[in-house]
Amino acid sequence: MGLTQTGKKVVSIIRAWLVVFAFLSVIYLRGQNWASGYFVDPSPFGVIAELFILPLFLVPFIALVYYGVRAFKDVETPIKRWTRFIFAIGAVVLLFSPDVPNSYDGFQSRMSQFSPDEYQALAKDIESAYFTYGKSMDPSRYFDKRIVRVLAEDHPILKVSSWPTPPYVEYTETHVAIFWGSGISGGYRVVISPGKLDEAWLRDWVPEPRVLYDGVVLLLDWT
Repeated sequence: MGLTQTGKKVVSIIRAWLVVFAFLSVIYLRGQNWASGYFVDPSPFGVIAELFILPLFLVPFIALVYYGVRAFKDVETPIKRWTRFIFAIGAVVLLFSPDVPNSYDGFQSRMSQFSPDEYQALAKDIESAYFTYGKSMDPSRYFDKRIVRVLAEDHPILKVSSWPTPPYVEYTETHVAIFWGSGISGGYRVVISPGKLDEAWLRDWVPEPRVLYDGVVLLLDWT
């Protein structure tokens, strides 16, 4: 059974606009990636939206193969077929381009909304809380979630996200750290120190740490 006249028109429209769909898919995927860092949440547009990630990821490659076959199968291919093929290549390049803002950039953008004084005030309160409740935190030195909730009442930094739980707060002799994420998926970390952090320690992190302010460093923790 062949396609109806309406079906043929729909297929024709999809073929003609496939390269546009490819670029829209890339824009959405790169935007979603940036937003996941800004909102400190791997599903910033909702869990249901995650179901469309793979289909959207495939669209640029479908466009590349489709327009590539049409462009190369005939020596006298019309110029518009070559144009669409070139644009399809552009969509795939854009999908993987390191020059497009990513989740790390989004996280940095969100954390830069807080001032150096806010970070240092939080670090002092974390240190004070450690000496008050420290015995209950060893050996991990991660604060109990109830303590984190109390700290969050005076420090909006701790309220930026609850993914997958309220953030982990850690105290050490050289710095304090706030970590959003889990041991399985990894996450985002802010390290606060009253002075300059140990450069040898920072070199262990990949990708490269980003200095937000003096004594405040951002890290991706995908371990």
